[in-house]
Amino acid sequence: MAAAEEDATAAEGMDTDLTLFGSIVPTILETINDSRAQFEDEPVLVGRHVMLATGMMEWERPVEAAIRRTLHSFVVSNHRDYQLLKEIFLVHKVVLGSVGLELNLVVMPRYPRYETAGRTPQGLLTIKQAILVDNDQAFNCLVERCAIERS
Repeated sequence: MAAAEEDATAAEGMDTDLTLFGSIVPTILETINDSRAQFEDEPVLVGRHVMLATGMMEWERPVEAAIRRTLHSFVVSNHRDYQLLKEIFLVHKVVLGSVGLELNLVVMPRYPRYETAGRTPQGLLTIKQAILVDNDQAFNCLVERCAIERS
């Protein structure tokens, strides 16, 4: 089995406590689900699709420190969806940039998972090797924002 297939298989069924991203996040996700038909592409909460790979528990804190802000990001693929999600945030009285609230909105075109072979320094552990990501858009956001294949 190829490494990407193993990662996807191991990551299936990730069960993340969504309140880790803020007590309002489950409610926001429920509203997104109810409004799914209005979105061109469903928004992705990056942290919902990331977990540590087997045997990497000792790296939990450094990995989280490196990618924490991006884990709290909702990714949309266009500005129309960005505006819809922003309206949902306003309905729930979520103000981006508020003290104590780490939610972010990121606009990134939806592409297949980035090919990162050859970008990883040889002999060094990278964040990409320490985590499993079960969503291509979440993975691409981590590559774009955190350079997980190099750090």
